[in-house]
Amino acid sequence: MGVRGVPGIAQVGVQSTSEQGVELGRVFPELDPESKPVSTDTTGVDATRTDATRTDATRTDATRTDATRTDATRTDATSADSAGSDAVAGDDVRKIHVWRRFRFEAAHRLVNVPPDHQCGRMHGHGFEVILHAQQRFGGPSDGLAEKTASSGSHYDQLGAIWSPLHAELDHRCLNDLPGLENPTSELLAFWIWQRLKAVLPELSLVSVYETATAGCHYDGREYRIWKELRFEGALRLTKAPAPDARRRLHGHSYLLRLHLTAPLDEVLGWTVDYGDVKALFKPIYAQLDHHELNGLPQLADPSAAGIARWIRRAVADVLPQADRLELTERPGCGVLLCWGASVPRREVTVLPL
Repeated sequence: MGVRGVPGIAQVGVQSTSEQGVELGRVFPELDPESKPVSTDTTGVDATRTDATRTDATRTDATRTDATRTDATRTDATSADSAGSDAVAGDDVRKIHVWRRFRFEAAHRLVNVPPDHQCGRMHGHGFEVILHAQQRFGGPSDGLAEKTASSGSHYDQLGAIWSPLHAELDHRCLNDLPGLENPTSELLAFWIWQRLKAVLPELSLVSVYETATAGCHYDGREYRIWKELRFEGALRLTKAPAPDARRRLHGHSYLLRLHLTAPLDEVLGWTVDYGDVKALFKPIYAQLDHHELNGLPQLADPSAAGIARWIRRAVADVLPQADRLELTERPGCGVLLCWGASVPRREVTVLPL
């Protein structure tokens, strides 16, 4: 799968099953922290991208498939099948990103929440974990990157590394495990990172799905959570060229994933309560769901990109921790909008569907 000669393509990925995939990406020096320092002054910076492939940009279900990913910071990718040919041709440095998803069934309760909080009661989840491994590619290496270019053994390696943890976590009460006395998504991601980083130096991210619509990333430095919501909206794109069908009144079932980055609360063990995110977003949601979006105040263009920018403005005061959103208007089509410190520091992780 060659993408040379198509400079607008920032990233391409290939999924072999719904549980695993691989991406190969160019490193842009101005965005890569390993190349040179990057300013963190990003006030007012945003990046929007429409992706017609959109099979790895958002997620609605823990079992849904994924294949490619969108990335507002341009870390591009191409398939492992072409890793030895024009995927690595040229002068730019590339990185390869391999991921695999795992699942375990467990009980837990959060011990420091208020007495009336539902998460303080003993309950359980079908937890899902995605291990992400990333490495520079094209030079001498005996790690996952070179193995990816020639075989599927990288998936087996991730599976072998995960297997001991699965034995500890599956069909257990997480509160009983040392280090997980308060097993929030954030602290579970941290616990997994601490256990695996030494044996998998290429580990770049741990993603934990507590439910199908909420979860957490941890990359060894900071925590990012997300919350998903759906809304139904009607619209017409009056600026579309005639006789484009989008000029007519039509509608979409939208999927929104809102991302937030915040320091860890050392007492509660989370960054922001998922329930608080949903509650604070509710007045904004009420303006979107089951409405004609052309009627929204200060929304001149109800395209996916226009709606994403409108949501960004709407959440600025009520959820200041928000720094990214993904909006899918239909399968295969959506946008990713990033702002704040998430833009230039490094590639922005996009989870599978």
